[in-house]
Amino acid sequence: MGFTNLNYQFQLDFRRVTNIPPDPRDRLSYFQTFKALLKEEREKIKTWHRSGVGGREIVQAHTGLMDESIRHIVHTLTKLEIYAESNLIENFSLIAVGGYGRGELNPFSDIDLLFVVEKEKDNDIIGSFIQDLISIFWGIGLEIGHSVRTIKTCVSMAKEDLTVQTALVDIRIITGNPGLFEQLNQAIQKNVLKKNIKEILTSKLNEHFDPNQSVSELVCKPEPDIKNGPGGLRYYHTALWGMATLFGTVSFLDFDGGKTISKREIKSYYRSIDFFLRVRNELHYLTEKKTDVLQLDLQKNLATHLGYKQEEETDITQRFMRDYFLHATSIYNYSEIIFKRCLQLEKPYIAKVITSLTQKDLGNGFISKDSELHYKEEIEENFSSNPQLLLTVFEICIEKSLELSPQLKRQIRLNLKLFNNEFVQSASIREMLFKTFNRSNSEKILRQMHEVGVLGKILPHFEEIHCLVRYDNYRRYTADEHSLRMVRFLEELESPEGTELAELSSIFKKSGLKDILKLVALAHSLATVSGDDTGDTQKKINTLSDQLNLDEEQKEILTFLLNHFFAMTEFAFYKDFHNEEAVKDFLTVTQTPEKLNALYLVSYADLKASAPDTWTSWKQYLLSQLFNLTRNGFQKQSEPSQTSPLMAKFNLHSFLQKEFFAWEIEDHLDRMGEDYLVWASPEAAAQHIHLLKSTKNESFVLDINYNKQGEHHILTLACEGAKKPLKNLVGILTAKNMTILGAQSFLGEDDIAITILQVGRTDGTIHEIDPIWLEVEQAMQDIIEGKISIKEVLKERKRFSTYEKKKKNVIMPKVKLENIGNPNYTVIRTEARDHIGMLYKIVAVLENFGIQIHRAKISCNGDRGINVFHVSLRGKKLSFKRLIIRVKEQLISALLLEKVEDMIL
Repeated sequence: MGFTNLNYQFQLDFRRVTNIPPDPRDRLSYFQTFKALLKEEREKIKTWHRSGVGGREIVQAHTGLMDESIRHIVHTLTKLEIYAESNLIENFSLIAVGGYGRGELNPFSDIDLLFVVEKEKDNDIIGSFIQDLISIFWGIGLEIGHSVRTIKTCVSMAKEDLTVQTALVDIRIITGNPGLFEQLNQAIQKNVLKKNIKEILTSKLNEHFDPNQSVSELVCKPEPDIKNGPGGLRYYHTALWGMATLFGTVSFLDFDGGKTISKREIKSYYRSIDFFLRVRNELHYLTEKKTDVLQLDLQKNLATHLGYKQEEETDITQRFMRDYFLHATSIYNYSEIIFKRCLQLEKPYIAKVITSLTQKDLGNGFISKDSELHYKEEIEENFSSNPQLLLTVFEICIEKSLELSPQLKRQIRLNLKLFNNEFVQSASIREMLFKTFNRSNSEKILRQMHEVGVLGKILPHFEEIHCLVRYDNYRRYTADEHSLRMVRFLEELESPEGTELAELSSIFKKSGLKDILKLVALAHSLATVSGDDTGDTQKKINTLSDQLNLDEEQKEILTFLLNHFFAMTEFAFYKDFHNEEAVKDFLTVTQTPEKLNALYLVSYADLKASAPDTWTSWKQYLLSQLFNLTRNGFQKQSEPSQTSPLMAKFNLHSFLQKEFFAWEIEDHLDRMGEDYLVWASPEAAAQHIHLLKSTKNESFVLDINYNKQGEHHILTLACEGAKKPLKNLVGILTAKNMTILGAQSFLGEDDIAITILQVGRTDGTIHEIDPIWLEVEQAMQDIIEGKISIKEVLKERKRFSTYEKKKKNVIMPKVKLENIGNPNYTVIRTEARDHIGMLYKIVAVLENFGIQIHRAKISCNGDRGINVFHVSLRGKKLSFKRLIIRVKEQLISALLLEKVEDMIL
């Protein structure tokens, strides 16, 4: 790049540092003094950074500090008697490479040096000098990466390795022979970069700019990589590299005479780059090492140190990350424009002629070229006078399946002011939007509209959620990205892979509300959460409905879905929907089969879009069960209740009469009680009668079946006279690192017990004949016989460090007890950091109080485990206030324990 001399702002004073002792064994004091000097200067820069100084100033300060330190050491070392007469400084060129070469040295970044010599093996004194110099660098605590090369070797390596080519663009001389540096610079430009520029540019384009993914999809990751991730500093470096290679300039303000990108846009680009440099500086200071990933547990501290202040309405982490994503989007867009323009300008004349022959005129001044939509330069002025052209752009993209070219994207962004109230309220806007909704590839078009800011102008609420972060240990994408992902997953139901989504696919294909469902996806940020004030939300829904001129039916379904957006997941995951009253409540919520279908589809899309692992077979199973129970409820609303005790008993007798005597059925039902009668299906009751018969000769019987639909195992434990079967079985499964998804427990007369668990596995799949089930049975037998305690079993469990490291975010446990909403049971809801052993802790605490667990639903939303238990104490609800307080206290204490085996009850 050149001879840039980055002067150190604080005027480094080396007078306290003594001369380098000739004997390496005497250099400890020298190292300590120099280390102390560097530490003081780095602290000055850190204080400067924490006071709010820009990112570029800080990286240049670190670069200047290293330049002066390295230069001082080199020149001091050359004065030693062993080197003094060799005039070494003229025999090599010491060059900064990579980020250091660019003058962008973050606090803990790599310091890469290249020693350029005339001949590698011609002078032993140079080799000795370089080895001595590197040992001093290491002695004072500098982690230097270095290489010694001739110009010929550098050129040869650069021809074979793109990484070396890139590194040799960002070079800067620190000290030594400037002639060698200039020769290297010219040799690289002439023999490598100019000869292979097209291949290099194309390789960089394919590496960084993915035409199959939109900017928001690429950029808005929960834990972005500030350097190498999409929209990161590497993208700016790529644009800088292309410009420097082709035009020999390192200032974007000098690029292409302002035709490609204006000075105002360049200033915005530089602001985003400076923001990223500042964030990376703080990330290094915070972690005290070279770090580029903004991990979730670091983001709040980053925001605090970068000067974000807590406000009532929004969390500082959310505001910081929104700013981060907006700047990342800016860096990605501007880098793409500049880099693709470099590629375009590089094409030789003959290639441009061929391209002009293959391009196709699409009318209105638009042309297709290389699967992209471009425009003729003469129509630029038409954009500002004809806003309809902005809609024509997307109509062409829809019809021809084209992508917007970077320059066309830029032109649209520059003319967003045309989307005034009159234009947004026009019929042409509504027609274009609903035409898009009714296509199978609408997500792709909507993403392009969002990328250039058009979607936010058409739907004002969508502009408000651009890059809005709402991480809640459940959602892992920004609000706008979540919306677009919902649209995608709805569209994929048209032709899903496999049969797992057959039910949802069938409903979607038959739906006459596909356009409204996609509108709901885009408007999901308006959805109300239970307990929220719905007044303001309804005003926004009304405004949206009026703007798009929705008819009464469309407005009704839009309002219903946004006001009950979370209702189905709440019922499916946290309510005992096998209870007749719960189903009746949900029937009241959904009102009609059509609304039930729509809510099922929206709930699926929301879960699927929230995070990669949020939609599971178990959650699909629960939603499907609730959907089918409710659908059947609509069909039977005019019939006698099918879940009343009398009807349930009649159904059981009808199903089991060929297999059991009537007295056997009646005896089993009498022993298990009315609660069992309402819950158990005829198939389950038959299984339980068989299992209890087997316990006449065994202390317990464990039956294992695989549920293919929910991809989980159902463990049914039957026993007579055994103590705490639920606690012991949960403890054993915890020791085996199993994931428990749900539980049901029934205690009958004569101390008989039936315990049912739905089980998965943390570390992979498991089969019915897996040896682990024999281990579970043996452990249960040993506990019943008193050979071992459950605490000893838990102590033997193997810890999965990767899993437990992943679940490291601190979440303060919450416990809530309710005696309303369920006629028979107290409902206990717990929220805490999800971890192996969580369920065992809760079960152990409740059983220690003598509280019986009838139902348990276990759900994991990101790092948060949310469990709901339906319990009773001696057949009644928990009503004693002091007892409730003690239960809450012990549950919270247990959930805060690091190791489940440390519980003392």
